[in-house]
Amino acid sequence: MLGFNYWMLDMRDKVVPLYAQIKHWVRDNQSFDKYALRRAESFLKCGKFTQFEELFLGAVALHEGKNYSASLKQIEQVIPLLKEEPNNRDQYALFYWLKGSCLRGLKKLDRATSMFQVLLYPNLELPNMDC
Repeated sequence: MLGFNYWMLDMRDKVVPLYAQIKHWVRDNQSFDKYALRRAESFLKCGKFTQFEELFLGAVALHEGKNYSASLKQIEQVIPLLKEEPNNRDQYALFYWLKGSCLRGLKKLDRATSMFQVLLYPNLELPNMDC
């Protein structure tokens, strides 16, 4: 998130040096570290965040602040991007995880469960993405 925050604050000259160091921090037994490395390498290759990442990471920040309604509103903006890349399982997984977690935070447990089930059973028919 630090690199993304620098990016959004227009302190973009700090992102590349930060992301170039990530490979030294990755722990072999931590899947999130490996995922973060993969995303950092993608940024270094492209030189920017994707539109999906900008929208998604902004929604994550709202989620972390427990502003679940605002996070849901923000995450809805990625739906057209998901539909453009229907085979991008990473993006779909991130979307359904965040949506489920926000719904859980809003005590909409049945709806949250349907979002999480997509993550557990990837061959399951995808639930409606809308709220």
